[in-house]
Amino acid sequence: MVQLLEILVAVILFVLVCVVATIAYVAVFMHQLKKQIDVLTFSGGGSGGGGSGTDGVTGPTGTAGPTGPTGGGEDITIPLPVVEGGTQQTALNLNSLLLGQGTNPVGFVAPNSSETYMPLISNGSGAAPRYHPIISAGRRVQSTPISESRSFQLADANSFLLVTEEVTLTIPTNASAAFIIGTEIDLFQDGTDSFTLAPAGGVQFNSAYDNVVSATPNAIVTIKKIDTNRWVGAGLLTTV
Repeated sequence: MVQLLEILVAVILFVLVCVVATIAYVAVFMHQLKKQIDVLTFSGGGSGGGGSGTDGVTGPTGTAGPTGPTGGGEDITIPLPVVEGGTQQTALNLNSLLLGQGTNPVGFVAPNSSETYMPLISNGSGAAPRYHPIISAGRRVQSTPISESRSFQLADANSFLLVTEEVTLTIPTNASAAFIIGTEIDLFQDGTDSFTLAPAGGVQFNSAYDNVVSATPNAIVTIKKIDTNRWVGAGLLTTV
């Protein structure tokens, strides 16, 4: 009887061991099977469904921002060119062009020379404006030699003047010809006849020994404005 029980217990233990082993095997098999299914699913899905997705719908355009403030600058009105201080003429004289309206010019251009002038004073009353040279590329030789006595003119500023006759050249007051301070005029005695520098009343002219006459043929004399009504001279000057 005891032996029969021992045999029965042994059989039961054997059966339990077989069941546990079977369950373990099945679990391992199912785990491996799942891994194979995952691999197949990944490779198949990658080749068949790995394309890029479609773009999303573009969102609506935002509302425009507010308009910025208007600038503080003032409008600029440029008048038509005016020749020689006339009134709204359209023909342009390239040798002497006043830019402005009527008798109130705003600029003077001398294209055939090396100067460009802008006015210092222009009151629109018809009086000649005062010009201020703002460009000077060098001494400008006047095309017409001086052969008669006269006063210096604004067009003589920063020029080289040839004097061919015995003449008197008057240095005008600032009221008559408003040369700016610093203006220079070169004079060349082109021949045997000397020229004389004569300051107008109210004009102070200073030179070495107060000489005012060109000294010799081919003499070069330079005069320079250093104050409102004061000029100085340098070069080959002698007494009267």
